[in-house]
Amino acid sequence: METPETDPQREYFPFLYSFKDAISEIPQKYRLEIYEAITDYAFFKKEPELKTTFARFAWKVIFPILKKSWQKVENGRKGGGQLNNSNAAKRVKNEQKTSKAIANIEYERSTIQANADIERDNEKEKINNNNNDENEVSMIGGQQPSRKRETKSFTKPSLQEIKDFISENSFSVDPEAFYDYYESNGWMVGRNRMKDWKSTIRRWNRTEYQQKRVIPTSTPEMAGSGAEVEKDYKDYSERF
Repeated sequence: METPETDPQREYFPFLYSFKDAISEIPQKYRLEIYEAITDYAFFKKEPELKTTFARFAWKVIFPILKKSWQKVENGRKGGGQLNNSNAAKRVKNEQKTSKAIANIEYERSTIQANADIERDNEKEKINNNNNDENEVSMIGGQQPSRKRETKSFTKPSLQEIKDFISENSFSVDPEAFYDYYESNGWMVGRNRMKDWKSTIRRWNRTEYQQKRVIPTSTPEMAGSGAEVEKDYKDYSERF
């Protein structure tokens, strides 16, 4: 705020304590603007163009008092004497009380609004900073942040569940043989933990594991001939 270059229209003005009390409540960085506004109007009668919310609310409280002060000066210049009796003193005191009460109300209102604005700006800045941090992490090495793969835990089926599934699909798998086999090896498929027992049953149904062992019986010609009986069977001891 620029100070007018013309000479001041008066040499002094009443700076009330209520002015200082109201100004001391606002943040330090906003005080200079309101002090400049007070002196410009008090000496040059120049109304300010305030930029900050704090200064505008403080000015609403201070301006009526400065305006009355100017009215008294102008009345005195027109021939009116300055009031100095007891009634004038009481009037000044009442004006000070009123201005202080108004200042407190306006200050509380402006503080609430200003704090809300500050909190909103801080929240926006915090969100922007978090987004920037996430973007920086995702760009390291040209890779996206790693995400843990969600794995579904295996639940061992009961014998009845196996029977029901085989029956519903008309499979030729022996449910008891299937259950006993995997119950004995801890429900492992090779070296890995079983993930889907239904899929394993379907695989059993498609393979030769369901064929019975074939052991040919000896014929009368083979009996007593000393020839060894060849056993045509397959070894199913190794499951997958």
